[in-house]
Amino acid sequence: MTLKDTSEPCWRRIIIPNTARLSDLHDEIKYRFDYCGPFMAQFYWPKERIYIADTDGEMSDDYVLVPDYKVGNVLTEGMRFQYTYDFRRFYEHTIVVEKVLKSPDEVSPRLRMEKGDNPEVLHGDFTDFYEE
Repeated sequence: MTLKDTSEPCWRRIIIPNTARLSDLHDEIKYRFDYCGPFMAQFYWPKERIYIADTDGEMSDDYVLVPDYKVGNVLTEGMRFQYTYDFRRFYEHTIVVEKVLKSPDEVSPRLRMEKGDNPEVLHGDFTDFYEE
């Protein structure tokens, strides 16, 4: 997964079981990029947007929450899709499913490789963003 619009490359390569849910992938992305806070996020690919609510805010009928979508049911090898975290800062990522492992159920989520600083380092301190 590659964070877009950064002056230096910033990406993470992870392994995640195909039995994991998209919400688990969302949590893994948040962890690997050191995101925090109750912000909305979305996965999207042609003809479908899947929103994840990390907030107590109201949801509209346009949002599809993902607890029932398993990674193995919606993602395929070679697939390229987008992920956005925080609709104010718009941390946009391109994610590529590089390979589907033969026995992914035996794999726990883990980091394989990474490059680049976390967005807070790349984009500066958030203290001006949060209201007192």
